[in-house]
Amino acid sequence: MIDPLSPQGDGVSANAPEYRRVFLLRVHQLLRLGYQRLTPANYATEQEPSITGDLEQAIQGVCDDPTSPDWVSQYASSDDPPVNVPGRKGKHRPRIDIRIVSLERRPRTRFYFEAKRLGTDHRAANYWGKDGLGCYLRGDYASQEEDGGMLGYMQSDDEAHWASKLKEKLQKTNADYAPVANPLWHLHQFGPECLPAYRSEHMRQQPKLKIVIYHTLLMFH
Repeated sequence: MIDPLSPQGDGVSANAPEYRRVFLLRVHQLLRLGYQRLTPANYATEQEPSITGDLEQAIQGVCDDPTSPDWVSQYASSDDPPVNVPGRKGKHRPRIDIRIVSLERRPRTRFYFEAKRLGTDHRAANYWGKDGLGCYLRGDYASQEEDGGMLGYMQSDDEAHWASKLKEKLQKTNADYAPVANPLWHLHQFGPECLPAYRSEHMRQQPKLKIVIYHTLLMFH
């Protein structure tokens, strides 16, 4: 079944930007629907892999639920899949936290989420660091895509607090994160059926191309 929001046409390339826009909307709708199936207070002290595993299973549950909207049948998710990177094989391949794939077209359209905890012992520096945003900047993740996602698992305080902390860290050490847009960090609304997100743009080390990162902060306490 064709997604009613996806643009139609004879060629993929002609409507690729619009198709990607709809895909990003659907990805973030799935994220919200999956998150709504969890009880955030149960994860106040959980490690990131445990939260990610349950969140991805919840997204799978949305896709498998006969009562979900028809369009979800076109999507599939996976938790901790390996990513193919030149020069790194087998167990040495990096692993992204969540991958969501559209089954509608070939080649398959993909979106990646990298997740980091935000709390007393998990600061904004970790989120922006080599194992967070750095995975995108090195080209380990989403090297074939123009965008990617970061998830902040808030285990203390609220969204306003962490959005401010993340923005502040980006502004203070922005040379490390190669931002290419002004403002460096701003609110991005995908739509009323999605959670609020923030947007930043960066220049990757490899390939030397811009990448747009969408940040979603999820309460888990």
